[in-house]
Amino acid sequence: MDERKQQILKRMYLVYVTLFIFGIVILSQVIKIQFYEGKKWKEIAQKQTIHYDTIFAVRGNICSDDGTFIATSIPVFDLYWDSQVIKQDSIFKNHIAALADSLSLVFPEKPAKWYKNELKQARKNGKRNVLIKRKINYSQLKRIKSFPIFGWNKNVGGLIVYQNTMRDYPFKTLAYRTIGWDKDGVNNDVGLEGAYSKILSGENGKRLVERMADASYRPVNGTNQIEAQNGKDIITTININFQDVAQNALLACLDTNQADWGCAILMEVQTGYIKAIANLSKNNDGSYTDKFNYAIGGRADPGSTFKLASVIAVLEDGRFDTNTIVNTGIKSFDGKSPVVDSHESGYGNVSVARAFELSSNVGIADIVYKAFGSNRQKFSQQLSKMRIDKPLGIEISGEPSPHFVEVKNNLDRMAYGYGVEMTPLQVLTMYNAVANNGVMVKPMFVKEIEASGKTEKIFLPTVLNPAICSPSTLKKVRRLMEGVVTKGTAKNLKNSIYKIAGKTGTAKIFNSAGKNYEVDAYNASFVGYFPADDPKYTCIVVISNPKKGRYYGASISAPVFKEIADRVYASNIKIQQTTTKTLSGNYFPPASAGKSQDLETIYKTIGYKIIKEPALSVWASASSNRNFITLTDKRITKGIVPDVTGMGIKDALYLLENLGLKVKIKGRGVVKNQSVVAGSRIEKGNVITLDLGT
Repeated sequence: MDERKQQILKRMYLVYVTLFIFGIVILSQVIKIQFYEGKKWKEIAQKQTIHYDTIFAVRGNICSDDGTFIATSIPVFDLYWDSQVIKQDSIFKNHIAALADSLSLVFPEKPAKWYKNELKQARKNGKRNVLIKRKINYSQLKRIKSFPIFGWNKNVGGLIVYQNTMRDYPFKTLAYRTIGWDKDGVNNDVGLEGAYSKILSGENGKRLVERMADASYRPVNGTNQIEAQNGKDIITTININFQDVAQNALLACLDTNQADWGCAILMEVQTGYIKAIANLSKNNDGSYTDKFNYAIGGRADPGSTFKLASVIAVLEDGRFDTNTIVNTGIKSFDGKSPVVDSHESGYGNVSVARAFELSSNVGIADIVYKAFGSNRQKFSQQLSKMRIDKPLGIEISGEPSPHFVEVKNNLDRMAYGYGVEMTPLQVLTMYNAVANNGVMVKPMFVKEIEASGKTEKIFLPTVLNPAICSPSTLKKVRRLMEGVVTKGTAKNLKNSIYKIAGKTGTAKIFNSAGKNYEVDAYNASFVGYFPADDPKYTCIVVISNPKKGRYYGASISAPVFKEIADRVYASNIKIQQTTTKTLSGNYFPPASAGKSQDLETIYKTIGYKIIKEPALSVWASASSNRNFITLTDKRITKGIVPDVTGMGIKDALYLLENLGLKVKIKGRGVVKNQSVVAGSRIEKGNVITLDLGT
């Protein structure tokens, strides 16, 4: 019995010892995991967690008025490679060199040897998510999918492609600040990208994904998913061709005159649509870029362009008219330092109309003082009645409110635009109201919102003031602005094709830090509308601090206005047809010679009937007779100087240079005179000078 008891005790001791040892082993493993391997296992656990991943919505497009993309989201691709998909080393070794060579051709910043070593090392180390390249375009992806290994099925070659989107601006710097920018989802509230960010952004979606230990993700299933709602498109009012013209004309002027900055805005009269808006600032290296939106946010003294508001206020008061005689030259008001005209000797005693045409500071200050000197607050009330003392309320951020100093001690200076601060867009809107029969409309940058190619919302013109003045006042000031161009400070804009009305402006630049006006630093401007008989567009051009000797609006800004207006007029057949009806007498476009087919197309388009010779060759001359255009053959003989008068410069150059003549050009427009008489024999090295002019 004792022996049996001893055996049982031995067995029990053995079990106890075994359990004790097993407990020690478990405890040691717990301690090991907790204190030595805990970090490793936590990382693995985290890598295998399930969570919701964001499905990013595609940002909507910003389009020009004809639907052309100005800002768009394009697909880009990130490439990864699973080095363990290829099961046989022999297959990998047979194709890795060719793959490396191909990659170096598409991405030449790294040699083929580098790609080969990287891929071999990744396979050796068992990597499952090897980064190859980020943000490649679709054409690059197509090429890569034709390569060895990467061109095979994903489950055979191991190529992993992740698609993302990137914001692209096809026209780069055109209207850059107004369009705004969006970089990696951050738009900083700039321009239309900022103003319409919520509409453009859409709504992101969600999907349930599982993160694997090799850092790759895989969807858990297809049901746990909220689809992304892509952003909507906005259709702007901007015309890309007009924008290009405005920006290039502005750049040429700034560069020639070494100005600090400049802006140009083109607005459609009846709708308030902004068709072009250019802003350029000078960099330290002398180049110009779109860094600040002066057109919208650049508040400054408008100078003489404000005289329009002053004259409207006087005429609306009713006691004085445009034929009232005023002083010019130099005159003191309220015993302060005198007001001086740009020509100190002045123009004598002239009518208000003539003072406006010649931009006399004294003359306009004199009539304002006569009208409101005894009741100065009434001047402010008249300006407020016009609604030029309030912001326009445009959707793009950055517009300041107009600023008007106390009229009590500044009536004379305010009359010609000092002590008043407005943005170029605010000044343009006032002039646009005059062109629009007194109706002030809000400037518009967006006309439609589209979703999936269908119009979702249309923005209609907004009337800010149904009548800035009476019809009689309107008629008078429009006549004054035409006079500025026909016989005033902007005579350089006068042309025989269509009428322009507007006002020049030259204002000293106020230094807000020094609380004074800069010496010999001016903002030159011109603002007006065209065609004056039936206004379709208004335009303002402001050039700040030109440094090449000229600083008047007539000589600096007006030529930019004319270049924009000419190009807009030339591209719009409807305006030309209207001009044809309103100009006195028969209207005959200036180009009276050129290619037969071109002449026939042009004259038919603007409503003429064509009579032409039966055997008309490539070149022809055009003559008018009431509503008929007669095209006669212009025969060109080799070795003989042709008659190119009446031709556009492109046709004349093409013709003369092909005949072996060297051509020099003076002026602009169509050929008016040629230095070598038509019919002369062409000698080797002959030079012919063409004088141009409309």
